[in-house]
Amino acid sequence: MTYALLILFLALQAADAYTTIYGVRNGLKEANPIMRKLFAKLGLYVGLVLLKVPIAAVVVYVVLTGQVGVTFMMWLVLPFIALLANNMYWLRKARI
Repeated sequence: MTYALLILFLALQAADAYTTIYGVRNGLKEANPIMRKLFAKLGLYVGLVLLKVPIAAVVVYVVLTGQVGVTFMMWLVLPFIALLANNMYWLRKARI
């Protein structure tokens, strides 16, 4: 089950990156002020890579080495489900 949640986590990371890129490129603003500043300084793609890759690498490492279990992964996945739902809401609201 932990590996299934890891795959879900990675898919959610990819979906968040995709919907963020799609939204920003089509006129929406990044809601997170820290990420907005990062994107302004480094660009959208570099900013996302600098955020997503290290987080994903750490999560993969702790799962593969058995340092975390199902409960941790559930608590990690749930906020990203909410985040993706929020992204989808704003994309749909903007009709893009």
